[in-house]
Amino acid sequence: GIFYFFDEKGKFLRWNNNFEEISEYSAEEISKKNILDFFTGEDKRNIAERIQEVFIKGKSTAEADFISKSGKKTPYYFTGLRIIIGNVPYLGGMGIDITERKKAEQKLTKSEKKYREAYNRAEFYKDLFSHDINNILQSILSGMELSELILENPNNFDDLKTNIRIIKEQVIRGANLSSNVRKLSQLEESEKNLKQIEIYTILKKTILFVKNSYQNKKITIQIDSIGDKPYIQANNFLEDVFENILINAIRHNRKLLVDITVRISRVQKDGVPHLKMEFRDNGIGVDDTRKKKIFERGYTEDRSIHGMGLGLSLVKRIIDIYDGEIWVEDRVKGDHTKGSNFILLIPEGD
Repeated sequence: GIFYFFDEKGKFLRWNNNFEEISEYSAEEISKKNILDFFTGEDKRNIAERIQEVFIKGKSTAEADFISKSGKKTPYYFTGLRIIIGNVPYLGGMGIDITERKKAEQKLTKSEKKYREAYNRAEFYKDLFSHDINNILQSILSGMELSELILENPNNFDDLKTNIRIIKEQVIRGANLSSNVRKLSQLEESEKNLKQIEIYTILKKTILFVKNSYQNKKITIQIDSIGDKPYIQANNFLEDVFENILINAIRHNRKLLVDITVRISRVQKDGVPHLKMEFRDNGIGVDDTRKKKIFERGYTEDRSIHGMGLGLSLVKRIIDIYDGEIWVEDRVKGDHTKGSNFILLIPEGD
């Protein structure tokens, strides 16, 4: 440890060899210094307060980074005791290097954080399946019960076809849910690995897939192009981003014709060129109280939020990996019932 002995003004009177070795100052240099010269910022203010406490109450302790002549910071645990000599108060104490303890604390904190994240993920997946899978199974069960009733009346075979289609959609929904959970797990475990991706090819491929998946619905999806082929920094999950947003717009739409327009433009943010993609639909919209919450399902879950499924949580995490942003606005400002506008902002490729 280091030993120090100084007066009320912080002027050094005694110290040990270790103090010189750790501080990297000579005895002559230390004699001209003030105790507060070895600290900076918040540590300096904290040490000054603890010194005052010693002279007022008789003793105190503190933890702070001790700054050497070369600028090296070493965490220390300092003690202070008021010593009266000839009716004059002084402060004597020692400092103990707590570097190893700090490292152990950091490892423990990191370990606790990982445990908490793992626990939250487990809770998220548990709640996801307990709610969404139960809903899917309930829909399938209801469809089967209705089908049994229809079979008793051969004149209602057209209704049976409709019912079978609904059951099939629920099975697909369950498969998608399982797939999305797997993808979420991959996102949690994988490192960022981005590359240049041309978005029109991915977008058109996704639009074709979505239309084929909902052949029973009348759907128009238009792309407002900026002319050339824009690139962004992304990965293979970009297709999932487009797919989830488009499917969300179709599922939450009660119109006879589902009308979606994808507008693409270029903008600057903090001096960096970004691609702005707007997915404008004529669906039921999202009211203001839910505009942020629909992306937050999971770690900060509001368990009253249902219906949007896992899709938008997946999209949000993928966009975060791209260093991008996603949010939702009203298609017609001030009236959410006229549809939604999901907006993506992603840095362009080099």
